Amino acid sequence: MLIKKAPDIRSSEITPKSVYLRRREFIQASAAALVAAGMGTFADRVAAQGGGLPKLPNVKKSPLSTTESPSLYDHVTSYNNFYEFAPGACDGPK
Repeated sequence: MLIKKAPDIRSSEITPKSVYLRRREFIQASAAALVAAGMGTFADRVAAQGGGLPKLPNVKKSPLSTTESPSLYDHVTSYNNFYEFAPGACDGPK
């Protein structure tokens, strides 16, 4: 099998160091532009529907749904059942 030696890379194909060092700025600017464009189209949809969020087609309420109000944020973020995951979980707190 004949294996050819790779040709040398031309200097015109090498990224300049100044561009290479600013690549993160380019990625951030691109991401910001995409988010701004997406938010613009989302705002147009919401405004066209008279405010509120768009309704999703073919979405039905689950038979397991309840009419209970959601838990308070403070309760959800502060409760910790540490003993449930402890090695002696059956023994309970001591």
